[in-house]
Amino acid sequence: MKEFLVAMMIFFLFGEAKAQHLVVTGPAGAGVKKLEKIVVFRDGLAQYSSSLDTIWPHQNTFTYERQLKEPEHYTFKFNFVGGADEVIEFWGTSGRYHIDFDENLRMVIRQGDKVFDSKIRKLEKDIANYNLKLQDLLKNLNYENQSIESVEKQIQKIKDSIADEIDQKIYKKYQSYSSEPIALYALIKYAERPYEKQRVKDKPQEISTILESLSPEIKNLPSAKLLRDKLNTAKNLVVGKMFQDVELPDTLGVMRRISSYRGKYVLIDFWASWCTPCRDEFPNFIKVYNKYMNSGFEIIGISLDTKEIFWKEAIKKDGISRWPQLIDQRGITREKYAIRFIPENYLLDPDGKIVAKNLKGEDLLKFLEQKFKE
Repeated sequence: MKEFLVAMMIFFLFGEAKAQHLVVTGPAGAGVKKLEKIVVFRDGLAQYSSSLDTIWPHQNTFTYERQLKEPEHYTFKFNFVGGADEVIEFWGTSGRYHIDFDENLRMVIRQGDKVFDSKIRKLEKDIANYNLKLQDLLKNLNYENQSIESVEKQIQKIKDSIADEIDQKIYKKYQSYSSEPIALYALIKYAERPYEKQRVKDKPQEISTILESLSPEIKNLPSAKLLRDKLNTAKNLVVGKMFQDVELPDTLGVMRRISSYRGKYVLIDFWASWCTPCRDEFPNFIKVYNKYMNSGFEIIGISLDTKEIFWKEAIKKDGISRWPQLIDQRGITREKYAIRFIPENYLLDPDGKIVAKNLKGEDLLKFLEQKFKE
C-alpha cells in the first residue's frame, strides 16, 4: 500500500506537465540594490545541456514561471546596477520559491520545496567526503625508497578504490529509490563514470537494465528518455560494430569522410584546443604515428573547437599537422557519437569496424604491434 501511495504521488507530481508549476518571485528588499537583469540557466536531471532565460525586473521585482516535467537545476545570476553580480543556485520542483536579501544583503531562498534539493546536496556532500578521504590517503603515501612507477601504481590503486566506493555506496544506493527522481539522477551520474570509460558507452546493457528497473513514472521522465537515446547510440559504438561515417572540413576547408580512409587501421581522436588531457597525449600519438604510418596506420583528429583560430594554433604548436585534422564546429559528432567528455578515441580496422576504444600511450602501441604481427 505504501509503495502504491508513493507511486501515485510521483505520478501526480511528474506524470503530467500541467501538474508541475514552478514560480520564483523576488526580491522583497526593493531599493536595497537596483536590479538590471537576471540570467537564468536551467538543466534537467541529466544536465546534458543548459538552457538560458533572461528576466527583466520591474521596479526591482520579478516573477519567473515554468511548467516542469521533472526537477530542474537553476542558477540565477543577478546583475546589479553599479555592483558585483550575485549567483544563487538550487534544484526546483513544483511550488513557489521566493528569493530575497538576508541581513548581509546576500541573495537567499526564503521558501520553496527544498526536499529534492536537500537529497542531491546530501549525495554531493557524501561524495565530497570521499574525495577528502582520497586526498588524505594520497598525502600519507610514503615515497621513500620507491620508484616513480611504483608510486604511480599505488596512487591509481587508491583512486580506483575510492571511485568504486563512491559508485557502490552512493550512486548505487540512491538508485534503490526507484520511485523517486533521485534514483534517475544517481543512475545518470553512475552511467557517466569512470570518465575515461563511461559505462553508458562501455556497458550500455548494464545501464539499460537498471534504467528499466525504475518505476514507470521515473523511467518516462524527459531525462530518462535522453539517457535511453544515448544508450541506443552507444550500442552502435561498441567493439565489433561499424563506425558510423561522418563528413567534416579539414584545415583547408575541404570536406573529408572517415570512410575514405578505409584500408588502414585508423585512430579517430576527439579533442579540443582547450582540453589539456587531450593535448598531453599527442607526444605519445606522434611516436606511434612515426612508427606505423608506413605500415597501414592513420590518425584522424576531430576537434570540438568552435573557433578555427584556436584549433589551428594548437595543431601548429603541438606538431600534429602530419595527420588529417578535421573540425566539428556545429556539434554534429557530439550527438552522433554521444560525446560527453574528451579525450575520446576509437580504433578502426581496415574495414571500418571498431576494434578498440580509448587507447593511450603504451596500450595503443602494444595493440598495434600485435595487429601488425598477425
